[in-house]
Amino acid sequence: MLDVAEAMPGDRAVLHCEPEGLVESFPLPGGRRRWVVREGAEDLRTAAGLRAAIAQRTGTVLEVDEGAEPASFVAAQHRATRVHRGRVVLVGDAAHEVSPIGGQGMNLGWVDAVRLAAELARALSSRAPDLSGFDRQVRRSAAKAQRRSAFYMSMGAPASAPVVRGRELLMRTLGAAPLRGWTAGLLTMRGL
Repeated sequence: MLDVAEAMPGDRAVLHCEPEGLVESFPLPGGRRRWVVREGAEDLRTAAGLRAAIAQRTGTVLEVDEGAEPASFVAAQHRATRVHRGRVVLVGDAAHEVSPIGGQGMNLGWVDAVRLAAELARALSSRAPDLSGFDRQVRRSAAKAQRRSAFYMSMGAPASAPVVRGRELLMRTLGAAPLRGWTAGLLTMRGL
């Protein structure tokens, strides 16, 4: 992943499903854009390697500072078997890790915090909140989010050209006007 300056930044995210793997590009404030490249056979640890992979996969040639260092991360998922014990409560990444697609893990963490605040407010009169329902709800929502995320991550895996064309068709369908709001809801964890 690397953030670069762009002369003419757009205001939309762009996903490139390529046989070598997904390339994502997101607009950032200040005329910058974040590029995320799913690791394939290329060496993506240097700015030159990342730039070459983006050019090879998408045809987009970026001006990248040769001294820039791409950030690397491994997409992973986990869920705590319990999210509370006594007065200790886990929320966000401590309770569940969701592969980084569209900020899903962050959004789910905010949902946890809102739910916990509501449970604590309800318990003010009793001074002893029963968080067992909160625990079940957090773990159920995390499982649902992880299934969604696993699907999105699979869409960016290296694949043959016919599979990639099928994925692109599905993505175009999900991004079409009639489904766009529903798709955005899935990506941003609405309904969890």
